Order: sequence, then structure tokens, then C-alpha cells
Amino acid sequence: SALQHAETAHRSAKADQRPIAIFEDSMSAKIRHQLQIESDINQALEQDQFVLYAQPQLSPDRVLSGLEILIRWNHPERGLLGPSEFIPHAESSRQIVKIERWVLRKTLEKMGELHRTNPTLRCAVNISAKHFAEDDFVATVIDTVANAGFPAELLTLELTESVSVDNLDTVIEKMKAIRN
Repeated sequence: SALQHAETAHRSAKADQRPIAIFEDSMSAKIRHQLQIESDINQALEQDQFVLYAQPQLSPDRVLSGLEILIRWNHPERGLLGPSEFIPHAESSRQIVKIERWVLRKTLEKMGELHRTNPTLRCAVNISAKHFAEDDFVATVIDTVANAGFPAELLTLELTESVSVDNLDTVIEKMKAIRN
């Protein structure tokens, strides 16, 4: 119908960050594919299909000093998927915030347990600029850290994208709020 075509063109324009798009038949397949991936990601979150891996970080004298947390998707049909196969889709649909909140919660739960036996072990978690820009980002991180019993000073949040100079003051403000 004309309404469905208009909605498809609207989604296409939004996804490509264009002010306008004219419907083409090829758009339907692209939008259906994107919607299927979004649905699959939601299912992955609900069914704990995401898996976290810890990449060791060693000090110069080769002692374990920290862990960088990496995500993979144990897809029921396609097997183990690297982040390049789903993170771009998650970012374009804003599902990245849900995924990263899950990663942060699961990571800090595990790091809270590890902290009891290794009190100096640090961890690093990737955070997208979209997640960082959320109004409740600071409160979410502070709550998650507090609930896990993991010291905030041992957590490193790594922004996965460059931050524009326009937002630099906001970035510094949020990082200070989390650190304090």
C-alpha cells in the first residue's frame, strides 16, 4: 500500500540520515532485513545469547592487571558472531544502549565476584557515543557499579567513537560525575 511504501521510505531516509527518500522496491528488502536483525537482537537479549569474553591486559612486567570485556553473539543458527556482524545494526536502531547496559551489568556482576579474590584487577568496557549521550547514562553507570560492589576507580569506560569538540565539556562532566 502507499502508506507502507511511505513508511519504508521514511525508515530508509532515517537510517541513511537523509532528510527525504523516495520509495524504491529495493528498500523493502533492506528494511525487512534490518527489522529482522532488530528482532533477532531483542531475542538475543531476552534469551541470553550474548556472550562476554575477557581479554587479559598485562602490566609491563607481564602480570595480569586488567581485563578488556568483549562481546560475541552465540546466534542459534549462524553460530558465534563477532561484533562487526551486529553492532552496526544495533547502533543504527539504538539497540546499542540495551546491549551495552547488559554488558555493563554482567561485567560488573562478574568483576564484583573477582574483586574479592583480586582487589586490584581493573576492567575496561566499550561504550558507544549514542549510549554515552543518554540522559540517564551517569545514573545508570553509578547504580550498576554500586549494585555490583565493584570499585568505580577500577572501571575504564572506553568510548568507541570519537567525540566531537562540541560535546567535550559534556563528556568531561559525565566522566567526573561517574568518577566521584
